[in-house]
Amino acid sequence: MKKMVLMLVLVFFISGASASYIYGDIYLDENGIATFSVDTDVNLDLEGVVFNENHLSGETNELISLEKGIWSFLLNGDYYETILIDIHLPGDIDKVISVEGVNFLMGFSQKTINLIDHDKILDFEITYELESSSGRGFVYFLMGIIFIGIVMWYVVKSKKKKKKKFEDIFPLINDVEKKIIKLLMKKSMRQKEIRKQLDIPKASYSRYLVNLEKKKLIIREGEGKNKIIKLK
Repeated sequence: MKKMVLMLVLVFFISGASASYIYGDIYLDENGIATFSVDTDVNLDLEGVVFNENHLSGETNELISLEKGIWSFLLNGDYYETILIDIHLPGDIDKVISVEGVNFLMGFSQKTINLIDHDKILDFEITYELESSSGRGFVYFLMGIIFIGIVMWYVVKSKKKKKKKFEDIFPLINDVEKKIIKLLMKKSMRQKEIRKQLDIPKASYSRYLVNLEKKKLIIREGEGKNKIIKLK
């Protein structure tokens, strides 16, 4: 609908005109870059913007400045019979402070300002503020803290659940097997280290491990003497 209105206005303005025109889109970003896709018969002579077959394309940092947190976009040109330009504001704009110059329509919900005028010298300026990067940083920091908290809560809960599981089976296993389980609840260990710490006779040690495996309480990984014992 907006495009149709603009086209009708364009036809109305240029129906009897043979002088200069300018219409199209200019996109402003949060880094102070203005990107052009504009049709005109007058070159604006902007660094980075190419004028070819009555079309301006490219990007420039000549039009946007920043001072004490306030951004300014200033667009000046020659006399035009027709001015129809859509200024697309940065996505993270917080508020518009001032708008001056040729006639315009503001659609802040779409973050667009439509310049609509005729028989004027192109003279337009808008000042605005972007969302605080420090504010966004705090939000990201808070989200990170919450995420870490959730992960820690999950780990602690899992450990408590696992501990309770093995404590519940303590009455069902003998004292030596109970000692092995308690040792493995602290960390996984090599098979020979467990036997050495608990001083279990070598002849009976393998039998205890086999019984724990049959009860699906431990698993052994690796080969030979370097096998690692873990709780299942």
